[in-house]
Amino acid sequence: MTTVELIDLTKESLEDYQKLISADGIELIGEGPCVAFGIAEDDFPVGAIVAGIDDGEGEIVSLFVLPKKRRRGYGTELVYEAINKLYDFDNLYSIKATFAENTEPNGLKEFFEFLEFEFEQDEILGSFSFSLADLAASKKVKGKIDERVISLRDTLTTTKNAIKAKYGHIGDFSRYGRIDTELSCIVNDPDKEPGDVSCLFVGKVRKKKELVIVWAYAAENTLDFIHMLRFAIVRALKKYGKDMLVRAPYINERSRTVIHKLLEGKETPANRVWNVSLSLDWELTDKISDSE
Repeated sequence: MTTVELIDLTKESLEDYQKLISADGIELIGEGPCVAFGIAEDDFPVGAIVAGIDDGEGEIVSLFVLPKKRRRGYGTELVYEAINKLYDFDNLYSIKATFAENTEPNGLKEFFEFLEFEFEQDEILGSFSFSLADLAASKKVKGKIDERVISLRDTLTTTKNAIKAKYGHIGDFSRYGRIDTELSCIVNDPDKEPGDVSCLFVGKVRKKKELVIVWAYAAENTLDFIHMLRFAIVRALKKYGKDMLVRAPYINERSRTVIHKLLEGKETPANRVWNVSLSLDWELTDKISDSE
């Protein structure tokens, strides 16, 4: 007879479950506040979940069950235990999960639909990833940097404020890291209004060797984007070295085509990213019986 055991994971008891937990989940267990559970079948780890809470918002940051052990109710049980534990926090007002499916679906979308999570947004186009070394090696990126390109750090305050006011969503990146004002840049054009100049915002992810092209706008044509990329790459190589991972947003098909041409197909395909939320009066009893 199969024995199934649910285990309360802590930093000390994490060793057997590390391969089942994302890097963000492991980091959260070390720094808290969070809840974390593993599930074992005949003493063999088959799944794990990590959920944290920040300013009253609970979030499932890591959830995984071995593919061969799915459809046995293990994922449902993990979610049930984690959410029940989150209820112990007095200031909890919402629970959410953000997850991605690559070109090979991982089943999470169907799983959260089964649990009756509410999809807050339609599909969000995710990002491409590639190495800084691959981008620097691109023949199309190499070349002289346009003298009109200047760093955000050296940009006039009026221009800087106008850009930030126009693209307010850039500030959301502060959740993950900081905008690097040495790499971020604009194409200085006195004939344009301060908020209408071409601009490139590059962020450094906290505690990771990762840069993110947070936002890019080319006022004239793709060439402005190339010039700004050249500027950012030269400075990034000097500051961080060639081993940095770079992520770029998939804004539209045009941006995807530009990235593909620059990297000659070396980019990692975009993920499909979904945000889901759960009502706090949610009941899971029937879900457990349905999945057993």
